[in-house]
Amino acid sequence: MFDAVESLVRDLSALEKLLTDRDISSVRLVVNPEKMVIKEAQRAFTYLNLYNLPVDAVISNRYLPDAIQDAYFDKWKERQKQYRQMIHNAFSPLPIFKAPLMEEEVVGVAMLTKLGDAIYDEKDPTTIFYRGKAQHITKEDGTYILQLPLPLVQKGEIHLHRGAFDELIVRIGGWKRHISLPAVLAGKEVAGARYREERLEIKFR
Repeated sequence: MFDAVESLVRDLSALEKLLTDRDISSVRLVVNPEKMVIKEAQRAFTYLNLYNLPVDAVISNRYLPDAIQDAYFDKWKERQKQYRQMIHNAFSPLPIFKAPLMEEEVVGVAMLTKLGDAIYDEKDPTTIFYRGKAQHITKEDGTYILQLPLPLVQKGEIHLHRGAFDELIVRIGGWKRHISLPAVLAGKEVAGARYREERLEIKFR
């Protein structure tokens, strides 16, 4: 039993290492141009950053292509235009790709290839399109500052707790992440924190 648990822990640790390696892994958010969907995608983006999972692009999905000229869709196209701008504003500086509403259900290799070509054109989809910084440590006047990217969060949603075994617990709503502190911070106390420019800055002394 103990061997099985130990093996599971090793596998989960290896999986975490794989998914958080910014040189080989990334997440792409697929967002329909609808208000509630955009809000949910923003929330997902925050949680992915909380768990240090790299997001390198956003796909604006199911937009009505210019080939659709029927006046029935004019208001839909205008509304989608507004929401596409909202997507750009919400997720900048991530690159935004567009996936058009296809003429039939995307099933099978042929349709998947067609959709992929529409999204990426001649770009290689295996490229890492954005490499933002993960957690970052600086030192100012004897104080260490741990910076964590946490976009699209309200200041009052963030709660910090010092855990056992030199861990820092960051909680946002019902989500939390246990951060194993590096050796330089392990023996130090939290001296304060602030949230600015979509980054959480935690001071240690």
